[in-house]
Amino acid sequence: MKINMTPSDFEDWVKKFGDDFNVQWYGEYFGRCAHHGFAVRCDETNDVMGLIKKMKEFGWNLNRPNNQDHLGHGLIFSWDVDRFMEEYKIVNGSHGYVIQSRNTSVELPNIYYETYEEAQDVLRDQTISPYVLTS
Repeated sequence: MKINMTPSDFEDWVKKFGDDFNVQWYGEYFGRCAHHGFAVRCDETNDVMGLIKKMKEFGWNLNRPNNQDHLGHGLIFSWDVDRFMEEYKIVNGSHGYVIQSRNTSVELPNIYYETYEEAQDVLRDQTISPYVLTS
């Protein structure tokens, strides 16, 4: 089930309020069984459950994480990339500007654009909804 949150929203939220729950932003995470998600790190399960409960009060219902692991330096809790709203960024590559998905669940063709503005225009014209752009 998708939630009304981008990966950047999740990251910003954890960086702003995570210390209240002893939870730190871990970032993009590749776990067992081909799991790909966005993760947080904490010392105890109750820490992340407190964060999830607080987010629910603000209308963001993450529910249970899709993956958890112990990497020898705390616990990692991760949610599948497909649970978040799609988010795109424009990257300056060796042949020009290219549009990439931060979630990587939707792959756009590697079409290069001469200017950043041209890539922005193309991204806005896509039928992908909702439109979210990060730099």
